[in-house]
Amino acid sequence: MQSNNTALDMLAERTLDGDNAAYNQLLGQIGPTLQKYFVRQFRLPSATADDLAQDTLLALHTKFHTFKRGNAFAPWLYAIAKYRALDYLRATKRRTAATEVPLDDT
Repeated sequence: MQSNNTALDMLAERTLDGDNAAYNQLLGQIGPTLQKYFVRQFRLPSATADDLAQDTLLALHTKFHTFKRGNAFAPWLYAIAKYRALDYLRATKRRTAATEVPLDDT
């Protein structure tokens, strides 16, 4: 795992330097990993995990400039993924609660 994180760290730093090939390689490596993370950690269906992985990659793309050179990439990535999953779960809970009809005991 350490060697993979080091490789991701190097790809992230090369991406910060403007290396598009490194960016594409980085995205290609983390996409499937994110899908597995959402399935295992949050017990989400595969289709939902795929949607969240894509959402996380989009967030990564828009926020990549906030990644600090020299920091570990994986914790930063998983923080984004975690909050995407929690946002999804909160929204799902709200939708479910809004559609529930209270039963009258009378």
